[in-house]
Amino acid sequence: MSFFSRSRSTDSKSRAPDSKSRPIIISIETAASSALRHATGDLRKKKVEKVKAKKVAAPKKVKIRRDPPVRAKKTAAHLRSLPIVQQTQNGLNKLSLTRIVYSETKYTSLKVIDSRFVQFFAPFTIFTDDVMNSGLVLVETLVPSLKTKTYNRLGEEFMFPYNFVATWVSGVAKKGYIAFENNYRKPGHDQLVRYRKFYNKKYINTNGKPLLRGIFDPIFLPANNMFENLTIKFLPIGNKVPSDGFCCEFDRGFALTGNFLVRGATATGRQITSLVSMPFIYMNHMNNVYNDELDKELRVSFRSSIKALGRTNVYLETEAIEAFKNSSTGKLFQNNDAKRITDADTLLSETPKAEENSKVEETKPQPVPLKEYKSKSEESLLIEVA
Repeated sequence: MSFFSRSRSTDSKSRAPDSKSRPIIISIETAASSALRHATGDLRKKKVEKVKAKKVAAPKKVKIRRDPPVRAKKTAAHLRSLPIVQQTQNGLNKLSLTRIVYSETKYTSLKVIDSRFVQFFAPFTIFTDDVMNSGLVLVETLVPSLKTKTYNRLGEEFMFPYNFVATWVSGVAKKGYIAFENNYRKPGHDQLVRYRKFYNKKYINTNGKPLLRGIFDPIFLPANNMFENLTIKFLPIGNKVPSDGFCCEFDRGFALTGNFLVRGATATGRQITSLVSMPFIYMNHMNNVYNDELDKELRVSFRSSIKALGRTNVYLETEAIEAFKNSSTGKLFQNNDAKRITDADTLLSETPKAEENSKVEETKPQPVPLKEYKSKSEESLLIEVA
């Protein structure tokens, strides 16, 4: 306990005149108060040590993870197992446009599917997925060919009516030709050969050749050989006409003409097919070049696709220029350009020489005729005398 008191002297004489009354503090501490103070200090030190220990050995915060998202996968996996769907997926993966769209929309679509709003309807989506999968199984049991259906088989099934009619017509034509060959042409030809042998023995020996057509063999033989060589040179694809088996060159000429028509028809068909398919082939080439440029990027995105598109355009332009230069038309233009450049160079080289020659001719003193020279000398003499 503390007691405050102020001592005052009763005697006014004993106080100094300049002194003032000052307070005197007297503190009395008991043993209980000092023990309490020491106890509180110890408690404070212990609390500080506990807080430090907690800070050092504080456990890591554990993130509460929610359950993984539920996705309906049965129908999608069942569809991917079908060959025709696999072919479609492979074809789409080769297209550069689908690659860009897929890379741009993949993460956003997964976020939407895994969102809480969509996961709220997960039981309903799983139920519909099971129903659709069971429907696919039922369709496969009713149509077993669906498990092995491809685009090639679809094309064959689509062309089945045409192929059936074409095979039927070709079979009927073949049977008709065989019937005509066996019933009409072969008996008639055999009769003609017997008659030829008869008049070769009795009247004129033509060595087994026709009487009238065999006369023109020396004329038709070189013509047929030249025609056959030209046909093979310009239309190389086709069957070759045998040189044996014909009674004369006139008949062989008919066979060569038919072979030429067949080869020309096939070549024309190929040209038409190539012209029709040329844009599609070039588009496929452009797509392949664009895919190669996209593969050079670290990540397929909209920005990287623009860069790859610029490099693709540069490559295709240079390729087109080189192809045009190597073509016959390009070579013709190159020859004309080279000729024009050489002509221009020769003209440029000749013009300075012509200008120099004209300047030299201007600077040269022109010769004075003899009569004019005499007249000028006489005039000068008269002037001097005067």
